[in-house]
Amino acid sequence: MLLLLLWLPGCTNSRVPKDLMSAQLSRDVLFSKEVLYKSAHDPGYIVSMDGDTFCHHYRNGGLFAEEGAVLRLTYSDAEGTRLTSAGSGAWVPVTMSGSENHPINQLCEACLSGPYSGSTAGIAGCYSDAVDRWEATMIRSLIILRDTQAPETWNAVKDMHEAWLTYKESRYAAGRVLSESGGTVGAIEGAARAAAACEHHALFLESLVEQLTIVD
Repeated sequence: MLLLLLWLPGCTNSRVPKDLMSAQLSRDVLFSKEVLYKSAHDPGYIVSMDGDTFCHHYRNGGLFAEEGAVLRLTYSDAEGTRLTSAGSGAWVPVTMSGSENHPINQLCEACLSGPYSGSTAGIAGCYSDAVDRWEATMIRSLIILRDTQAPETWNAVKDMHEAWLTYKESRYAAGRVLSESGGTVGAIEGAARAAAACEHHALFLESLVEQLTIVD
């Protein structure tokens, strides 16, 4: 599991290794799915033939202009979620409307229905992998916000994130107590709650990126 205590280049935190931001994020594609393009809507939304909505933070500009064009939805820890044109190879980073179809949750569901689903450790491991991926999402969003926002905006985001880290540790501590008293079921529920907590915060940070960096 990533140790996601706030550290960004130019910031200091003695508890966090200085190579955390780059060393922990892999470019390996963990999720890949074909998506058929339907339409684009301002400001920068792509809609698929299946009804999924993707925001790419700036206007489409005709990148995916033909209805029925084949796109590839991919996810990696380092690059996040992307839509790539099968024809031109052009790509845009995207966030998704509705977390149930997010690649991280689809990866977790696939893990939970796979060969490790029969053991407590295996199920907990699926949720732990999800936590790692949501934490990678937080890191990417924080870097974008740090690099694009005015100091007062970035400082507000940083203070909020540090407060969330303190809350997260308290929540985890309470969860460990409940897990110890709840046996096997408690351990699984604790792992699921940890993943949900990280998911909510990661999606909130992504929403800030969407609101603050979108181009008119």
